[in-house]
Amino acid sequence: MRGGLRAIERAGLRLYRDFVVLNEADAALVKAAQPQAHCVVMSNGVTVPDDLPGPFGAGEHILFMGRIDMRQKGLDLLLEAYERSGSKLPLLVAGSGRRSQRRMLERLLAGCRAPVIWLGHLNGEAKQQALRDAAFAVLPSR
Repeated sequence: MRGGLRAIERAGLRLYRDFVVLNEADAALVKAAQPQAHCVVMSNGVTVPDDLPGPFGAGEHILFMGRIDMRQKGLDLLLEAYERSGSKLPLLVAGSGRRSQRRMLERLLAGCRAPVIWLGHLNGEAKQQALRDAAFAVLPSR
């Protein structure tokens, strides 16, 4: 199946001439499939501020902040992986979503044996504080 998918991707690349890619490696892959391609590299990085409160990984919790959507965001997979990890840091889940998605999350959290705290929607200073106090953020996706 994977070979068939690659063929479809290559065929799709031939339909376009201009591409935005995340790095030079992706640009090389696009140009291998479409030699006439014009690629613009726009990195998906972040600027690390000089005044970080501590070393990377030193924080009070693990943080998920985003839309509550089980199917697309894979929060069920995150909770399962977190339970398996044995991490001593609590997992904070912040975000909002449709009522049905929040109910699904509540059911999953009710059966979770690890320390997971659902904060709901955060904004302003509460959002900034959650980010500052995080050892790291997790961004699951399917």
